[in-house]
Formats: sequence, structure tokens, C-alpha cells
Amino acid sequence: MFKRRKQQMVYCDECGGRFKLRPQVEKIKDDIERVHFVCKHCKHDYTAYYTNNYIKQKQKEIREVGMRDIKKRMEIEKEIKAEMNNLRRKYE
Repeated sequence: MFKRRKQQMVYCDECGGRFKLRPQVEKIKDDIERVHFVCKHCKHDYTAYYTNNYIKQKQKEIREVGMRDIKKRMEIEKEIKAEMNNLRRKYE
């Protein structure tokens, strides 16, 4: 049978409260999404990351490459990180 997946517990940096990590996706504009979670105690909003279609395509490429070509995988990961950083600077 299927195992039930345990949700990750996190501590809020603001109030110290403990809560289950429940990511939410917010559409910013066009293809840009903000993935975030909110402390259930103090309602502090944490941004996990931003994503877009370019990043999703690069993540698909990583899945296709797998562990066969580590050099190519690392190159794609750098591209993803750079794009995520650009989105974070632009929308935060």
C-alpha cells in the first residue's frame, strides 16, 4: 500500500511557533509564481522561491539528464539558480 507522507515541521523565526510546512503558490503575473508559506501563529509570510516557465523547463531538462551527465546537470542548476535570484531581486 501507499505510505502516508509526513509533513515537515518548521519553526517560525519571528515568534518561535512550530507548524506544518504547507507551501502555497501565488501567481504574480504572466508565468511567474511565488511559492511561500505562512506561520499559523503570527501569520509571518515566508517566500520559499519564485519560478517561471523557463525554470520549469530547466528542471525538466535536469530530470531527463539524471545522473548520466553531471557536468551538464551542474550547468543547468547554475542557470536555474541565476534565474531564481533574478526573480527574487525583481519581486521582493
